[in-house]
Amino acid sequence: MTTEHTTKAGTPALTPPISDSRDHIEGPPWASYSLVVFGSYGTPASRPLGRLLQQLRETHPASLRVAWRHLLDTRTHSRAAGLALAAEVAATQGRFWSMNRELLAMRHYDLEDLHAAARRAGIDYYRLLDRMRERVGADRLRSDLASARASAVVSVPTLFVNGERFSGDLDAASVGAALHGAAPG
Repeated sequence: MTTEHTTKAGTPALTPPISDSRDHIEGPPWASYSLVVFGSYGTPASRPLGRLLQQLRETHPASLRVAWRHLLDTRTHSRAAGLALAAEVAATQGRFWSMNRELLAMRHYDLEDLHAAARRAGIDYYRLLDRMRERVGADRLRSDLASARASAVVSVPTLFVNGERFSGDLDAASVGAALHGAAPG
């Protein structure tokens, strides 16, 4: 059974909180703001989400940390789990964020696109496939699912700004305003 935690404002809180030892994090450790993304690859929202994250990185390079947690939307895309495993395998090679960007930008989600994405991310494709067959990263996917449940996340993408659920439009202006309105953390 999962207990949902809430913030002072009564909105669901990120559970567990962002952690260097647990999360894939990009951005400086001293950043004033954290953005945790629950996302899935291969959904209609994937490409716009990738563009949003890129815009936020460009406009807040020294003040934003971004963390990714998987919440697989297999109803929208049957290959979501495989693509998430590809990202986790890339993480074992220190290339999670490169692969994350490539997976969010993909159009067709077939093996040819995965091969091209791996090449652009600097990943050995055949080693990637072998490690995916071994289910490397499956524990992370289960852990992220547990976090989504504890944080009352039911759809992707869902964002948390400094531990509090973001409820505005998914555009750079709205998320940027939420970042600037959040208490530094």
